[in-house]
Amino acid sequence: MYSFIRGRLFSKKPTNIIVDVSGIGFEIFIPTRVFEILPKEGEEVFLYTYYYVKEDIHRLYGFLIAEDRDFFKLLISISGIGPSQALNILSSIDSISFIEYIKEKSVEKLVKIPGIGKKKAEKIIFELNSKIKDLESIYEEIDSVEKEKKEDLILALSNLGYQKGEINKVLKILEDDIIIMPIEELVKKALNLLLEL
Repeated sequence: MYSFIRGRLFSKKPTNIIVDVSGIGFEIFIPTRVFEILPKEGEEVFLYTYYYVKEDIHRLYGFLIAEDRDFFKLLISISGIGPSQALNILSSIDSISFIEYIKEKSVEKLVKIPGIGKKKAEKIIFELNSKIKDLESIYEEIDSVEKEKKEDLILALSNLGYQKGEINKVLKILEDDIIIMPIEELVKKALNLLLEL
């Protein structure tokens, strides 16, 4: 129903935010990894959203990239995993690493995620392995987005006169941010880092 939302960030907490869209405040629940890189209150924010409806529960969930939203939908399709636990998983680990754990059938790595015991880890692996094509598709999309953003960032910094060595140093620092931050924010953060080098 709601594919994405763009508006003014009215307020933010580690677990949820309120976005003002033309005078209407939308409460959106988020992974804590999203909270860490949100803009300041009063600034514009853009999130991909998933509208969850079950009996008397109506909630909007927000993600910085569409692939994380798709992965969230995959997680809640597993019996015994609801939206809250799916958010906890996405708060603890990025979807690329999680998909790798599934492909490796690594119970040992999955149980290190808060809230996942051995039985649940085995169930997750069993159920998601049957959807391996969806997982691989998400993985490929994330990889493609990351590559494109990295290329855009290198081009932007090169056009501003920065050298390859300086750019590579910044790329290493921003490695975990590239997939989840908009390119405009990446360029801004990269420029701040370059001033400190």
